[in-house]
Amino acid sequence: MPKKLDWTEILPKGYLSPSAIDAYLMCPKAYEYRYVKKQKDKPSPALSEGLTLHETLAWINQQVDDGEDWNIEDALAFWDVAWVGHWRRGLSGASLEGYDASLEEIRERAEGFLKGWKKTHLPKISSMSTIEGRVQGVIEGIPILGYVDLIYSFKHPEVKRRKIKRLIDFKVVKRAKSERDALNSVQLGIYSILTGIRNVGFVCFGKQTGKITTTYVTLEDKHIKRVKGVVRSIAEAIKKTSFPVCDPGHWKCSEKFCDAFEVCPQGGGE
Repeated sequence: MPKKLDWTEILPKGYLSPSAIDAYLMCPKAYEYRYVKKQKDKPSPALSEGLTLHETLAWINQQVDDGEDWNIEDALAFWDVAWVGHWRRGLSGASLEGYDASLEEIRERAEGFLKGWKKTHLPKISSMSTIEGRVQGVIEGIPILGYVDLIYSFKHPEVKRRKIKRLIDFKVVKRAKSERDALNSVQLGIYSILTGIRNVGFVCFGKQTGKITTTYVTLEDKHIKRVKGVVRSIAEAIKKTSFPVCDPGHWKCSEKFCDAFEVCPQGGGE
């Protein structure tokens, strides 16, 4: 009888996360540098902006769930502290030179996003069950760990006193996510499998438009089956130490977007 694989010893962190799977799908070689060779991420204003907004939204949602009074000024004060925290930890780098906005402009669009979330989206939520919550489990024998931005309930549009649960992921993006993006999202699929919630979607905060857009879908069995296959195939590839370079024509394969480009064969490294 063959020995059962211990994936906690095979996988670099002992488990797979949605972000790790997305990284492998984007470029297996970049995944290797980050997760196997432990290369640190380069400073990124975009990462800091996204994390700061995520943390502020989580704070707002927690205030609402706890029944606490709050206002936009309170939320911006939290945003200020969170931004400085990321800056000091080096996530934002030494300057915003070359970024698409100054610090003042980043804060202004964050204010617009927070106002929009409060005015348009929070009133539709009946209750929240998970706020920036850890979810873990096993998919196809592979240990999985991730963090869900928000799980909430809302009123059924046709049946009185009935509520529907929805799982969402916040995205700070230049282009809003489409229904196809949501249906094909490995991240949403994994969270759906681990929580049993099929109603999922993205809430996108558009950096160029300053608008909040939502994309909600209901995952079917075929979508879940596909995600399970992706998880299994990537775990097997990692076990075989298969880390090929991605297509050099891919937008990610450049010094601007890939932290490993300088050391990767595609970028002239060894």
